[in-house]
Amino acid sequence: MPSSAGVGYSSSNSPTSPTSATGRGAFTDYDTLFSHDWHPGPGQRGAGTYADLASAKADAESRKLERERRIALEQREADLERREREQKRQQDMSTLEMRRKKEAVEEAGRRRKAKDEIRDKPALAAAQAKRPKFDFQKEKPQIMVGIATALQAANNLINSCRVSDQLETSAIH
Repeated sequence: MPSSAGVGYSSSNSPTSPTSATGRGAFTDYDTLFSHDWHPGPGQRGAGTYADLASAKADAESRKLERERRIALEQREADLERREREQKRQQDMSTLEMRRKKEAVEEAGRRRKAKDEIRDKPALAAAQAKRPKFDFQKEKPQIMVGIATALQAANNLINSCRVSDQLETSAIH
């Protein structure tokens, strides 16, 4: 492709060729900026250039392989973590199950011991369970004291209500 034709510009398509016949120095890369060359220079090949499709394809393939390796590694790590969690869960469950069995055995032993004690001491258990029969003559003095206390409390309540009513009626008039 022809490049810009003018004074001080190169007629070459290569961005690495000498640029100026007049030798302007600081603007030596001016030709590479405004060149409409589809072929990038060495070291300027990027993702948007298609000059070398074989190397672009190789780069894409290498990126794909690297991505697949990384995914496989992550999957292996995830599987390992999952197995470790499963082992820990099973270990915790077995510990819990052993503790439950031990507590069940202890509880069964306590129940058996309590049954044996009750069976061995039927007279004591029967004596604790039965109350003596009610004897009015024996309980009569306590009953009379309870009734007298209740009557006295009732009379005190009635008297206090009368006094408060008298105070209210005298305060109104």
